[in-house]
Amino acid sequence: MTVDQLLWNLGLALNRDPAGNYLSNAPPNPLPGRPYAITSPMNGSRETSLHGGAHTRRVQVLVSLYGFTPDAAGFQSCGIVLAHLRARAPEVDRLAGYPRITECQAADESPVQRDLATQSHYASIRFVLSFLQGAPT
Repeated sequence: MTVDQLLWNLGLALNRDPAGNYLSNAPPNPLPGRPYAITSPMNGSRETSLHGGAHTRRVQVLVSLYGFTPDAAGFQSCGIVLAHLRARAPEVDRLAGYPRITECQAADESPVQRDLATQSHYASIRFVLSFLQGAPT
């Protein structure tokens, strides 16, 4: 499952390209009237050498959740979606532009907070994705 598919399965709105494919690296336009997600690759990666010249490479992706209602239900809903993302991270095995993911781990997350401008709740979680690079085919 891709990161986008996981987000969609959790009921989050995602941006789509003209062909209808998910593009969670940008906010939906126009903004939906329901919770949505944006993914952002983070700078830096880590490589570990393996036998045969292959490397295990790790990249980080920040998954940000927005648009939860400003009431207690929105706070709870955002926390529940965050918990599901943490629990289901190991199901992720693909990310656009990368070889097949060998492991996805949920790392740190921000607590649920309220946006002062919109009063809606938001949070984020960081995924660490590992994949093989330079493996013989």
